[in-house]
Amino acid sequence: GYGASGMLIFNRRWSIGVAAFGTRNIDPKLSDNSGLHFNYQAAGGILEFTPRPDRIVHLSFPLFLGAGMARLDSSEFRRNNQFEGTGDHTKGDFADGGRRGENAFFVVQPNVRVEMNLTRFARIYAGVGYRIATGGSVSYPNASGGTSSLGAADLSGLSVQAGVKLGLFEVPLKRKMKVEKGG
Repeated sequence: GYGASGMLIFNRRWSIGVAAFGTRNIDPKLSDNSGLHFNYQAAGGILEFTPRPDRIVHLSFPLFLGAGMARLDSSEFRRNNQFEGTGDHTKGDFADGGRRGENAFFVVQPNVRVEMNLTRFARIYAGVGYRIATGGSVSYPNASGGTSSLGAADLSGLSVQAGVKLGLFEVPLKRKMKVEKGG
């Protein structure tokens, strides 16, 4: 998967910003259909609390709130549209012959991370979170000729993260002013 965020830091402990993450073209390993590719994207707001940011190794607690989209594409659709560029929607694994099975949903993801300060401007982190998705389901054809679905419970689950934070972590927003008295 991939992800990125942009945040403003307040009082060295609280951060607020926006984030986006997702996966691209993975095989969902569904037992009843092997001709599918799964894509997932989510974007929204992020609030993070870091109790001891001045320690070399410390914890942070990001909370992501946003909306996402899950999509299942047939292999035939991907070949016809992404690789050959023909735009032929008449072939495919789905009943309508093309890409189908998009589902919008809301997501809440609390996380806990272990961070390490490398410099005043760089940190590395590793963490875990739990994605809670709510919404409808994505239908797809199964091997027996019927349909199955991938629901919000399937989109929810454990998340493992690792990354690099770059920023101005120790730069004060206002400078101390000298007051000179004249006489």
